[in-house]
Amino acid sequence: FSPLGVLGDLGSHAVDLLLWWFGPIGHVRGTGRTVTAGATNLGACDLVLEFASGAQATLHCSRIAKAANHDLEIRGSAGTLTHGLADPGALVVEAGGSKERIEVEAPLDLADAAALRRRMAAGRNREIEEVLRHFTGDALGDAFPTFAQAHACQRVLDAAARSIASGERVAISETD
Repeated sequence: FSPLGVLGDLGSHAVDLLLWWFGPIGHVRGTGRTVTAGATNLGACDLVLEFASGAQATLHCSRIAKAANHDLEIRGSAGTLTHGLADPGALVVEAGGSKERIEVEAPLDLADAAALRRRMAAGRNREIEEVLRHFTGDALGDAFPTFAQAHACQRVLDAAARSIASGERVAISETD
């Protein structure tokens, strides 16, 4: 397990996606706790992320939550986008008073790196990308992460850890 516990193990992936979809995060406020006796790293945490754009996101990471409840829900002025592990082959889009389930290509076995590279190179799962581009104003950028993107994610995690320790809202600077 990472020294940050669930924040590093699970939260890092969520923060990475949020940065990719919505851009830089300016501030974070977090709470967290250990969940087992003698543990020194986080077993559960909650974050409020404030994006440079003014948007906000909340993130809950837990090793004790029911696994079937791992959902991603994005709400914005254009509507709501939901994706969950219970139905990984679909996105649910709610906008303008209607609700639509969009079928997406079957999930790929991530252990099959060659197949993953082929799918990414072929531009598969365009339905997800198009819906996300609608919600993010075409700010997705390139699908292949860079060292700079990983560093941006780590700065958010470090600021979140400082916030959890201090109980204060923490600014994320380019020099963290």
